[in-house]
Amino acid sequence: HLLQYRVKLYTKPGCSLCTKAKVLLIEAELQFTEINVLEDAELMQRYQFEIPVLVGNDGRELMKGAFSAARIASIVARG
Repeated sequence: HLLQYRVKLYTKPGCSLCTKAKVLLIEAELQFTEINVLEDAELMQRYQFEIPVLVGNDGRELMKGAFSAARIASIVARG
């Protein structure tokens, strides 16, 4: 079930794409943990120019940059 599929969303304050991604994830009822890359130097170095980044339970990067409802739905469908 999609509510059991938890993901991590890497964001930073003032990121409009991050705000849109959060709205789309909430609308898709996809549970996520938001992680501010500014609070971790390694994450900031890795993702500073790619946020938002959606990472699955297995650590795979599922989506970067501009998110779409259709892409989120395909991720949920794959489980």
